[in-house]
Amino acid sequence: MKKLGLSLSLAFKSIVRGNRWAALMIVLLMALSFANLILTPSIMSGVTRSLDSQQVNTIFGNIVITPVPRSPYIENSGQTVALLGQYPGVSGVATHLADSAAFSSQPGESQNPPGQINSGNWTVTGIDPAAESSVTTISKSLIAGSYLTASDTNAVVLGVEIAGGPQAQNAALLTLGGVNMGDTVGLTFSNGVRQDFSVKGIFQAHDGQADSQAFITRSAMASILGSSFENRVTCWSRSATKARKPALSLPSMPWGSMAWRATGATTEEG
Repeated sequence: MKKLGLSLSLAFKSIVRGNRWAALMIVLLMALSFANLILTPSIMSGVTRSLDSQQVNTIFGNIVITPVPRSPYIENSGQTVALLGQYPGVSGVATHLADSAAFSSQPGESQNPPGQINSGNWTVTGIDPAAESSVTTISKSLIAGSYLTASDTNAVVLGVEIAGGPQAQNAALLTLGGVNMGDTVGLTFSNGVRQDFSVKGIFQAHDGQADSQAFITRSAMASILGSSFENRVTCWSRSATKARKPALSLPSMPWGSMAWRATGATTEEG
């Protein structure tokens, strides 16, 4: 005890007689180091959760159902949609028929030299506009024009990173150069079919992946691809977004030609 008392006495005298600014700096640095250990993981966790939530809201929904490997389509998507709609808390189910396409456009001469063609390759998704609005927030993210309706057969809605223009984050050469509502965009699909579409709307969801999407109606896509099957089903659960633990369990689904995965850590396998 005497040695401990002597050590404490010497330490106290060293602090009092020594450079008080140095002692204050040491205390400040230790406090900042402690705060860094506590705050940095919290900030990173918050950013990760925010990005995750943004993609759930604009791209994936809470559940994504896709074909099993080596199968291009979900053959019994109608039955899947009906079964998912019966689960408590499920407020929206949407089917997707997607394909890659080569885009080409020639925006007005005010933005590009005459004759300059802008092009690129992006994924085009055929949707039921009403069902899609119950799963994602794209229909609420429009910055120009309007959203699709079921009767649209030659209209396309573009993400801002495809359309380009002053609000796009990508360089102009990585976009269509600034197309506007009413402009015509040519799409050549993977089966070689080419069709012109009128730009009906442009959206900005403030997520790079979400803003690199393009949408046409499912009926238009089915006509182009000659297929009535879907290759993705997304599901939205209001209860899952509010719960801290998994809110959906899918043990009894007929998964013969499908595979599913949860997004946002909101589902569990049975």
